[in-house]
Amino acid sequence: MLHQFPWEQLPSLQIQPITRMPSMPVVIAHYIMLGRCDTITVDTSSCYYMLNPSGNLGNTERTFSKWFNSEPGWSGVVGKVTNEDHVINIAKYEMFIYCGHGSGQEYLHGDSIQKLHNVATSFLIGCSSGQLVDVGSLDPSGTVLSYLMAASPAVIANLWDVTDADTDRFCYALLQSWLRQEGTSLVSMVTPSQQHCKLPYLVGAASVMYGFPFVLNSEAHSC
Repeated sequence: MLHQFPWEQLPSLQIQPITRMPSMPVVIAHYIMLGRCDTITVDTSSCYYMLNPSGNLGNTERTFSKWFNSEPGWSGVVGKVTNEDHVINIAKYEMFIYCGHGSGQEYLHGDSIQKLHNVATSFLIGCSSGQLVDVGSLDPSGTVLSYLMAASPAVIANLWDVTDADTDRFCYALLQSWLRQEGTSLVSMVTPSQQHCKLPYLVGAASVMYGFPFVLNSEAHSC
């Protein structure tokens, strides 16, 4: 039950940005899979995106399509679903941005993701994309765990259902601020970006980060 609460909104925790991990064994395994690095960097000129794959989030597509298509080294699909293997692409690129309904599980199934190694740092900008569901006496399950098991350095996702307009504001502010500030930890940009939402505590607070803190590879991207 504890994983369902937005602990990041506590004043004492907002002073020091935090990330989420499901358990200590996962922390240790994650650390080993990522090569026991003290600092994790991401090449932001290497990005794959899925923008409005269902075709019914027109405002989201208009907000991001021109920007994403203009970024050198970025590739993806906009407003449709193609026959290409999207799962392979999240292992090929260093960043993955999903702006659509849910966690994108219908396009990227968790079982297929878990078979990969070192998948991209991922932004799952959809309703309840980071929600973990209790299954009786078993451990909670959720799509975000598949990314962590495949050694994704970090995953930005939502704990509950959100509105597309406010989530777009959060995502836009997060990516813009992070890409512009060289050597900045991604997790430190989450809380300030939540304040761009019209409903920062109802919608913005849903956005959390799983995984390890890391910094921008400043030599790879200028925004």
